[in-house]
Amino acid sequence: MLASGVAVLAAVGLVAMAYWSTVRSVSWQGPVASIDQVLQGWASIDGVPGALLHVEVAGQAVVREAAGWMSNDGQRPLQPDARFHIASIGKLFAAATVLRLSERGLLDLDDPVVEWLGEDRLSGLVVVDGVDHGDRITARQLLTHRAGLGNTDDHIAFQARVLLDANRRWRVAELLDVARRVRPAGRPGERTAYASSGYWLLGLLVEAVAGQPYHEVVRREVIDRLGLVDTFEASQEWSGEEATMHHHVGWFDLTDHHPSFEFADGGFVSSAPNLARFGRAVVEGRLFDRPDTLDVFLSPAPGEARDSLFQAHGPLVVSDDDRPTTVLHQGFWGTALIIEPEIERVSVIALGQANASTWQFWRQVRDLIPGGIPRGEEEPARP
Repeated sequence: MLASGVAVLAAVGLVAMAYWSTVRSVSWQGPVASIDQVLQGWASIDGVPGALLHVEVAGQAVVREAAGWMSNDGQRPLQPDARFHIASIGKLFAAATVLRLSERGLLDLDDPVVEWLGEDRLSGLVVVDGVDHGDRITARQLLTHRAGLGNTDDHIAFQARVLLDANRRWRVAELLDVARRVRPAGRPGERTAYASSGYWLLGLLVEAVAGQPYHEVVRREVIDRLGLVDTFEASQEWSGEEATMHHHVGWFDLTDHHPSFEFADGGFVSSAPNLARFGRAVVEGRLFDRPDTLDVFLSPAPGEARDSLFQAHGPLVVSDDDRPTTVLHQGFWGTALIIEPEIERVSVIALGQANASTWQFWRQVRDLIPGGIPRGEEEPARP
């Protein structure tokens, strides 16, 4: 009896420790005399396999550095051009694809997506005061995180199933069932609340409009068009046979987990040079066929204020006098793409650890980068 009780307590303790490892934040505080010193410092943290920084100014690489290892086993050094899972930075690919379809008149951002997706897929996702508002959701609301969906990233049971069932292949219908179990943020159009589940719906919308699988449409509209030769959709295009930088949540290494739980809210393998190439396309106005589409990409929802920080149609935007000074998206695996149009600077960060603050890392290195003026002081909080 005593032995069984001890075993239960040990199991509970192990679960508690594992849970704590997934939520604790990790950071490095030390001297910042050089970029290499910062990289080495972050790469020395337990649970951070390595640290990578790639910076381009006016199309020229001014920083291409990495420290640490591809994985925590310390067997293969991390290289500046290593591939890694980019997590939610992939939302920018999804948003760009939707806007490219829209600029050709294939869909209207303000039409309810129920016309394309049907009531069954949308039912139960946004139920407020007993009223189901799923049939009011538009593509614009999904792009700007104003559809009223709850954020599945905060659903502990979903997180646990992803962490503990490495081989599970998630169907989109199963992911939407998870979204139905999360409390809605409000009625569609009522407020801005980040929700990865909204991008699952955008992925389905892309498939319905284009009549092709999501990954094929993104490849045509973004990846191949911009020459992102090291970029692959993780579930359908990436074999996993080639090495990527490992990505962790606390102690958990998710590198060998099937990536289908991301779908269109992330779900790509890329490299820092490729992400910088995407960023240059934003700076140079080549992401879309029409300049006004880029304006939409970098603008808040109609009627929403252009505050110093706002949610645009995909990225977060830091604004100064109605000018976008910083366009960015962070990814769950300790990744970030930071675009500064005015100084033509594009920066890519990869740390391989969900609990590592990419923004703190960025604050430590940005003043050390040659050829550009640092922008902003505070970590952008989601609106």
